[in-house]
Amino acid sequence: MNILLTGGAGFIGYQWCRRLAAKGHKVVVLDNLSAGPKPKFPAGVRFIKGDILRPDDVSRAFEFGPFDRIDHLAAESSVPLSSKSPLSGFENNVLGTVYLLEACRLHHVPEFLFTSSSTVYGRAAVPTPEEAPFSPASNYGASKAAAECYVMSYARIYGFRARILRLANIIGPTATKGVMAELRAKLSKNRKMLKILGDGTQAKSFLPVEDALDLFEIVLEKSTESVGIYNIGSGKMTTIREIADAVCRDMDCHPVYAFSKTRGGWSGDVEEMNLSVKKVAELKKR
Repeated sequence: MNILLTGGAGFIGYQWCRRLAAKGHKVVVLDNLSAGPKPKFPAGVRFIKGDILRPDDVSRAFEFGPFDRIDHLAAESSVPLSSKSPLSGFENNVLGTVYLLEACRLHHVPEFLFTSSSTVYGRAAVPTPEEAPFSPASNYGASKAAAECYVMSYARIYGFRARILRLANIIGPTATKGVMAELRAKLSKNRKMLKILGDGTQAKSFLPVEDALDLFEIVLEKSTESVGIYNIGSGKMTTIREIADAVCRDMDCHPVYAFSKTRGGWSGDVEEMNLSVKKVAELKKR
């Protein structure tokens, strides 16, 4: 397949790019490098430095089509930043997605993969199934929910297949965002005191990136729905204190923990998150 991958220089996107290339797919990466410097891509991967918010950059990418699928992983993924700068999240996550969907329509791309987020559910009962309604507690969650709606409507109106993956907290050694990366960064500066956002009892689902990509592949290979929506998570919760303990063990340090006075760590934080993974587990059995 010939695949256009947005966000292919980011944490999840780069690992997905490597996997696609290893399976023999042709991959064109479109990324503005906002997450960091350009990584070393596998041989044969074509990289275009560009922004999904610039239609001319998207058009440049389509010069290397026609594409069999668009894998849209580019996003502004910070919940705290979405509170401080709500327009940035709207532009990157909603408007940028619509620009890609419009390109998908105009160029007759038959399939669209979109990585969404558990934040679309907000403070929902756990474990949360795909049927749970949107109730975002953050601007980031709202932007992902809005983008999902556009993916669904475009797919149904213009007749291409769509896969929407609602991700839990995806972790890995090369991650530069998220609680584990933040804790490591703090400990690298101060190994005696570790400030932890929230009271440490927040409980969430964490999934290693390679396990997440395994589920990406299962959805793409086995899902037959015209619009398929799947939770991608571990099916279990781990507290932030347990995460801190694990990071400290790994870094061989024993700091004093300094917790916040509130349970939530920031505006829009969801104190408990655990996605039901029954649907993707059933798909795996096929």
